[in-house]
This record gives sequence, structure tokens and C-alpha cells, in this order.
Amino acid sequence: MSKILVVDDEYVVRDVVETGLTNKGYKVFTASDGEEGLELYKKDNNGLIVLTDVNMPRMDGFRLSSEIRKINPNAIVYVMSGNDENGRIMEYGASGFIKKPFEFKGLERLLNNYKE
Repeated sequence: MSKILVVDDEYVVRDVVETGLTNKGYKVFTASDGEEGLELYKKDNNGLIVLTDVNMPRMDGFRLSSEIRKINPNAIVYVMSGNDENGRIMEYGASGFIKKPFEFKGLERLLNNYKE
């Protein structure tokens, strides 16, 4: 079973993604900001894929991506945003960019590349 950490300050986004991925067999953890997400990542990051929003209080998704890469240079971190942040993701070590709003089937196809 693949593990996913969803980090987003919008409850609705966290809930929809968590429910959808749980129904597809993923083990899902959620956090409401980057600091909370980083603490969860530090506790259990073995095989964990991170999906993070960009704009959040306390720690944004770019900094979260950078901090996670310091812990694990091979971490899989996808940055999600309603704005076109695609050009900035690489400088923070993100694996890729997901444009919001996204179709769940597209997210599922992306994650299937990593499913155990």
C-alpha cells in the first residue's frame, strides 16, 4: 500500500483528496500547513509521497519541499497550486507540479506510477 501525505490549508481539498485516495487503497495522512506536514514527514517517511499546496500559513509548499529534500534527497513531492508555479518548482526540489483544480483521475494516474 502506498502512503500519501496531503498538505493543504483548505479543509475541503484535504478531505476530497483523502477520501478519494483512501477509496483507491492508499494510506493517507493530512496536514493543514507546511510545519505540520514536515513533522508528519519526519515521523514516518518511508515510501511516503507528498502532495502539497503552495500558499499556506506558517510554511509554504516550496519551503516544505525544500525541507523534505534535506531529509530525503529522493523524496517524491508534488506541489499543487491554482497559479502557474511550474517554473519555480525545480529550484525547491519538487518532483512535479499539479495545477488546481485537477481531475481526480489525473491524480490517480500520476500516483499509480509509484504504487507498490
